[in-house]
Amino acid sequence: MRLTEAPQLPNRFAGARPFPTIMCDSRPKVANIQALRGIAVLLVVGLHLAANEAKYGHGYHLLPDWLSIGGTGVDIFFVLSGFVMMAVTRGRFRRKGTVRRFLYHRASRIYPPYWIYSLLMLGVVLVQARSGGIPRTVDPAASFLLLPQAQLPLLVVGWTLVHEMYFYLVFALFLNFQERWLPALLLAWGAAVL
Repeated sequence: MRLTEAPQLPNRFAGARPFPTIMCDSRPKVANIQALRGIAVLLVVGLHLAANEAKYGHGYHLLPDWLSIGGTGVDIFFVLSGFVMMAVTRGRFRRKGTVRRFLYHRASRIYPPYWIYSLLMLGVVLVQARSGGIPRTVDPAASFLLLPQAQLPLLVVGWTLVHEMYFYLVFALFLNFQERWLPALLLAWGAAVL
């Protein structure tokens, strides 16, 4: 990886310092986005560590209480995802093959690792069931496809990916419209969700 300067900005930004970018696989990445991803990961990991300490720590308390804010890391991921979706699709709305390419790239990054860990979790659930443990109810098909469901998916942390896939599908629909309509479409979607 190497740190480089961003391309020249339009005149209205003259004098402003450009964002540093990181070149990986010949695709520029905004370094600040990578830093925010790292912060989000650390927040979520801290939250899970604190939860496990409370569950298995036998009353010992080593981690600070402020780790309870770690759930905001998920919110940061969702905001970053929206930013990245806008960045990778800018200027590509209504182009032939854009929707297919967009969905392929999203699915190929999420499903393979998610399926590997879900299969491992399925093995754990089956072993629990054979040993007389009470497995939680789960819809395997909905879990593996990341479809909305009444219960948590097989891999519990996959609940965030269920929301992410929903966002990708809605955004893919928006790619069929002119890009200038996107703010109105997003507002309409936000109003419908509320």
